[in-house]
This record gives sequence, structure tokens and C-alpha cells, in this order.
Amino acid sequence: MSHKVSILVPVYNAEGFIEECLDSILSQDYPNIQVVVGDDCSKDSTRSILLKYAERDSRIVLILNERNLGITNNCDNLLAKCDGKYLCLFAGDDVMLPGKISAQVSFMEQNPSVPMSFHSVEIFDSNSRVVLDVTYPNGIHSFSMLDVISNVGIAGAMSVMARLDKVPSDIYKSDIRYVTDWLFQIMLCSSGDAKQMPGLYCRYRKYGENNGKNLLAYEHEFNRVLDLVSDKFAGRDGLSNAVNIARGRLLAGAAFRLLMKNNRKLARDQMAQAIRLDTRFVYLASYALTFIPVNPSFLLQLKKSLKALVDK
Repeated sequence: MSHKVSILVPVYNAEGFIEECLDSILSQDYPNIQVVVGDDCSKDSTRSILLKYAERDSRIVLILNERNLGITNNCDNLLAKCDGKYLCLFAGDDVMLPGKISAQVSFMEQNPSVPMSFHSVEIFDSNSRVVLDVTYPNGIHSFSMLDVISNVGIAGAMSVMARLDKVPSDIYKSDIRYVTDWLFQIMLCSSGDAKQMPGLYCRYRKYGENNGKNLLAYEHEFNRVLDLVSDKFAGRDGLSNAVNIARGRLLAGAAFRLLMKNNRKLARDQMAQAIRLDTRFVYLASYALTFIPVNPSFLLQLKKSLKALVDK
């Protein structure tokens, strides 16, 4: 008998993507899935599309919110409806590749101590369909809770499969709307390391501001997560250092965004704070850049290169 897999899909104004998303889920070769979809009062035709899908496929559990709840409360409601052994987090614009659920359930069954697993994800441009990047293409990675904190999460959140009994019922916080995936990963990894399984099984669509371009709007949420886990896991070996590394990384990222706007003085202040928390060479080199005018396109390429170094 195959264990049930619950797939949680919060949706809002996804008329252009939701059919491809649901088709990719419903065409999986795994025999026992529950697709819990919640429409958060979409203003486009998303709801009518969902109703058609739910009418013809009984595996879909459709929740139609009467008012807009926001992503956090929508996910909280959907989580309460999930009753599988395993849980996948997805979004209405993500795409599953064939064999994902079967392969990941098999991996989880072979690794019973692993609270959550993940895999490589292909990132593509929604307009051109050009592949922009692939997460974790080389080797097989393992992340402890401290790794998830210091790396500010595992890339490709839609690749995660978790044991539902390891997911706290209060995982979604009303004051954390945009970085819930990071908090989810931290809490799951508090009971064991996350492990990467071989293969690439999802595609992430990059368009508009869905890829964190508007970070300024929710920078405070990253620090809220760090405050929360610092309190919850106080005294755990290495926690303070991991939190400092994460805060340094966030400050360095903010400094680069300020540099892109030619605000060198404020960028210098942010980078100096990052160095006080984590004195790595790439931050020291970046601090020097705040004293000279630099072309924005060069900065963007440099940021990508430095991020790759920090990730190692």
C-alpha cells in the first residue's frame, strides 16, 4: 500500500499558470496523492479554473476563501486539511516534473530518520522559457538546522517533501508572510538533517517580483525569523554563530542593493555591520567597493559571483 502524499497549493491570481501547475501534479505516476488547493479570493479567472479541475478529479480538495486571508493564513488553513504521511509545499506557478512524487517517497522511505528531503530545481524565465539556473547541480547536500539558518534557507522550496508528523501545527506565523519557507525548513531540521536526493524534479518560474526582487518590503521578516529561532532554540551549540552569519549575509545583501542605487555611504554602513558579525574576505572586499563608483551591471555580476563563494 502506498502512503498518502498531501500537496499543499496556495493560489492567488494565477490564471496564467495554474493549469500547467495542476496538470503537472495530477499526471504524476504516484497512486495516492491529495492535492489541497486554496484560492485566496483571486480577482482573475483562477477560481473558475480550479472549480473545473476539482469537478473532474476527486484527488483535489478545494478551499475557496470568502475573503483574502494572505499567504500565511491561507497556508495555515490548507495545512489543517492535509492528512497524508508526507507533505509537499507547492505554488500555483510551480511545475512538477514526471516521477517526482514516486522518487521522493522512495527516498524518504529509505531514509526514515530524515524529516525532510529536497532535490535540484530548474529556474526558468516565464516569458522566454530560457533556463536561468539549476539549484544544487553538483553533488548531494545535507543541511543541519544551523546550515539552514546560516544559508538563509535551502534553495528551491517547492522541492521539499516533509514528514507531516514532524510539522508543527503552528508553523505559520501571521507576522511572517513572505519567508515562511525558511521558517518551515528551520523547524523541520530541528529534529534532523535535511538531505538532497539525486535528480531534478521541479521547475521554478521567474517573473515579475516572485523571485524576491522586492526584498525591501519584507527585510524585517528575515530578522523576525532569526529572533524567533534564537528564543526557541536558545542554548543550542552553534546557534548564535549561525544567526550571526545569517544576519551578516542579510546585511551584505542589503548593502549591494544600496550600491546598485549608488547609495555608497549607507551601503558602507550596512557592510560594516555585516563584517562585525562575520569577518569573511568577500565582505571585506565588498566594503572596499563602497568607496569607488562602480557600474551597476558589473555589480550585479559581482554579487552573483560573491554569493556563489558565500554558499560554498
